[in-house]
Amino acid sequence: MWKYVAILVAFYILQSFMAYRQMNHFKRTILEVKDKGIPGLGVKKSKLGPGKVVVLVSDETGKIIIARMMSGISVFARFREKKEFCGYEIEELYNRDFKSKNERQAIQQALTQIREKLQKKDIAGNTSVPLEVM
Repeated sequence: MWKYVAILVAFYILQSFMAYRQMNHFKRTILEVKDKGIPGLGVKKSKLGPGKVVVLVSDETGKIIIARMMSGISVFARFREKKEFCGYEIEELYNRDFKSKNERQAIQQALTQIREKLQKKDIAGNTSVPLEVM
């Protein structure tokens, strides 16, 4: 009986360690790309199948320059480069067909974040208050 409890505890510790490593990988990826442009993060969880986490980064014009996706159901999932999404404008990628519904929803969520940040940046950049001349 104690042998089974020890095995369960060992698996629990191993799972916790692997989740910690995955969390650090996620954090490193976000820190690595956030200063290279305007980042957007999309997450789509699935009840039975693999979930998707998408990190997209665009330049000031709305062109995607970095795309990474993590897909999987285990703690072994890591971000992978998705070069096929790079070079697209936000609207082009938003309306594109994707392999799965989860992938499409995660990408569209990330693109929506980028679009909102670009709009805020555009509004902030265009609201200059004229100085009064004395």
